[in-house]
Amino acid sequence: MKSSRQKNPMKNKKYRLQILYEDHHILLADKPPGLIVHPKDSEHSATLLNLVRDHLRRTGAWDAEDPNAFRPIPCNRLDRFTSGIVIFAKTREAMRIMNRKLQQREVMKRYRCIVLGKPKPASGKLEHYLLKNRDGTHVTVQKHPVRGSQYACMEYRTISVQGGRSLLECRLITGRTHQLRAQLAAIGNPILGDMRYGNLQQNQRYGKHHQMLCACEVTFSFQTDTGVLESLRGKTFRTHWRLDLSF
Repeated sequence: MKSSRQKNPMKNKKYRLQILYEDHHILLADKPPGLIVHPKDSEHSATLLNLVRDHLRRTGAWDAEDPNAFRPIPCNRLDRFTSGIVIFAKTREAMRIMNRKLQQREVMKRYRCIVLGKPKPASGKLEHYLLKNRDGTHVTVQKHPVRGSQYACMEYRTISVQGGRSLLECRLITGRTHQLRAQLAAIGNPILGDMRYGNLQQNQRYGKHHQMLCACEVTFSFQTDTGVLESLRGKTFRTHWRLDLSF
């Protein structure tokens, strides 16, 4: 009897590291859809973190055998099937400063996504409260604060509309788990291909089995002292991955 479990078309895919920027302290990786950022206990496949560490080991930028050496880590995360920019700290000082800048919202992140329908209005701000389930794998969207919920805010604008689908550009003002996916679904415009918050019937219709979402741009709009990250001040980096409505 054949299993009815859906196969992951990217399960056995081989990935290569794409670097958008690198200096002594920071590396910006361009993550493809399907590649997880950080290893999970239940999974031993390739990860973006392993690709980055292998690169740093080969180039001599990191001595994996030195127990006192800082182990490079991601400063932000993307869901497995979200493509785009992930920031890696190569030094302890870079990690400390970058985490502070992210908390102070001095790193501006833009996303592009394809949603079902046409948002009304075409541009706007979404404000909700997100409540995680017990294991943190799903969030529910609330209009008003409830116990345990977190404030979530984002801006969006419609770039183009075609055949009942819209291409949006979004800017996260807060960074919450599944924020874009959950908030857009809550206003009736779920991301195409989203198997958790989306419309399964429409996903099947278009043959999309993972969310059409990309972390397309990062701008380091530092307002205060940056220390070893001063070279990033005012710079913008864009992903090579593209989303469009031509399908």
